[in-house]
Amino acid sequence: MIVLGVVVWNILFSATRIAFLNYQVITLGEIAKANDNDRIKLSILDVEELDKIGKYDAVLINGMGLRITAEQRAVIEEAAQSGVTVITTMATNPANEIISADSTTVATIKAYLNGGGRRNYRNMLTYIRRNIDGKTMDTVDPEAPVKREQKLLYHIDPTAPEDEVIDFGSVAEYDAFLKKHGLLIEDAPRIILTGQMCEPEELIAELEKSGNVVYPVRNMQNLVQSHQVDSIRPAAVINMAHGRMGDYIVD
Repeated sequence: MIVLGVVVWNILFSATRIAFLNYQVITLGEIAKANDNDRIKLSILDVEELDKIGKYDAVLINGMGLRITAEQRAVIEEAAQSGVTVITTMATNPANEIISADSTTVATIKAYLNGGGRRNYRNMLTYIRRNIDGKTMDTVDPEAPVKREQKLLYHIDPTAPEDEVIDFGSVAEYDAFLKKHGLLIEDAPRIILTGQMCEPEELIAELEKSGNVVYPVRNMQNLVQSHQVDSIRPAAVINMAHGRMGDYIVD
């Protein structure tokens, strides 16, 4: 009976282990915060640790800029052939486009990733547990992917910090939001936060806590070239760099 119980547990209730290879930290942070199921375990898989790939139920690979050797590629391909669900998206090198899932599953995962945001990521994780790992006893059917419009600026809702961030199309709209929540401090330093190389939520909170007004910007070029940056008059710009910003910043 004990052996039978262990088998049933492994089939129906054990953890779903999902690894992410070559994903940006900011994306991984959002996915981790979206995960509300303690039976879904997330890991970062480094190219130097591919010997561990066989212990995961699903491996999602961001193929954009992925640099692996022929030997490392062979390890991934062997895992995919041995039963690990591997889904590679945005492969810039066709040789790295390793996929061991059907076209419907791949299209659904891509739609969740492209939509972004905690709602999509949470449903993606549930989809992987139910439809890839086959464990349906402790979850409900995930919602279909939704397409989100990411606007110029963004901020968490202070009254619902676990929900999606709120997007704003203009500085005026964002300032009205800050004022409503007591975050628009007159004569306080204005700080622009831009770039995509880390999850900035804690940094934003600390900057606000120390008396600054923070403007998290998705599209710095748009902010500058539309002259909306002039209404902010920033005391500082923090760039979480991902490549060079462009001559428009210098100009």
